[in-house]
Amino acid sequence: MSILEAAERPLPLGEVASALGTSHQNARQIVDALARKGFVEVGLDDADRRRRLLSLSEQARAFWAGRSVDDTAVVTAWFAVLDGDERRQLADLLARLIGEGSALSGHEEEAAPR
Repeated sequence: MSILEAAERPLPLGEVASALGTSHQNARQIVDALARKGFVEVGLDDADRRRRLLSLSEQARAFWAGRSVDDTAVVTAWFAVLDGDERRQLADLLARLIGEGSALSGHEEEAAPR
């Protein structure tokens, strides 16, 4: 969401994935979850209808406007201890958890260990 907020235009999914340092598939899982929650709007590129363009929703902007600068500083500090490879690995793992969580939602049984 920070990448979309900083952008001056809607961004293609591939550009967001690249900025996150993760795969297109993982970025799509995260974007799909954020879109379901109303934080990201997904549109189609008029020039290439296969491309998905992403932007922050007004709901996301209102949510983040209500957060304090201290919140942002704390979260930034969390990620500052990770190098680029570690951030990519974290994004990949979180996307995997989101994917597994979506598949298991509504079920009380725990996922089998891998």
